[in-house]
Amino acid sequence: MKKKTKTHQKGRQTDKKNIKPENKLLKIIVLNIAMLIVSGLILNYYMGRTEIKWIHTMLTSNYKIITQNPKATFDERLSMKLGFNYMYLNSVCRNTPDTAVILFPKRDVFLKQPTNFTDAEFGRIWISNFVYPRKAVIDEDTTGINRPITHVAIVNGWGYDKLNYQVSGSRPENTVLPVNRQN
Repeated sequence: MKKKTKTHQKGRQTDKKNIKPENKLLKIIVLNIAMLIVSGLILNYYMGRTEIKWIHTMLTSNYKIITQNPKATFDERLSMKLGFNYMYLNSVCRNTPDTAVILFPKRDVFLKQPTNFTDAEFGRIWISNFVYPRKAVIDEDTTGINRPITHVAIVNGWGYDKLNYQVSGSRPENTVLPVNRQN
């Protein structure tokens, strides 16, 4: 026979072993329902705000691409979602070393018509995150650069004048080239 331990709380005797499991379960259920209601209220408040709507849009578009193409690789899914933007920046990464410092044009050059690029963020942060560990430098904003620029991102024909040599023959509209000719 087990010995019951008794404790005193504010003049009452209680038995620690005598707590009913139904009460614990009920407390857990009530707490979960309360948290669900609070979460719903918070989501309802923030989903109406334009600063947060992009999260919902991004998640639903990602889900749609994943469910429509379950066997696609990560690269294939990004290509489907971001189109030419992804293919171009992926090409920049494949054709430059990890130590490259790449000069990119300003955002308006990417969107100069006619263009294959879609309206997307082409700021320093977006490009830098994509081409990492390479260093992205945006034209006319070269402050704080402690290494020389090694490559130029040719975008819609922009950038050939930044090279230290003349490109003969065909000039692709969108590519990446080294600043100095390599032998």
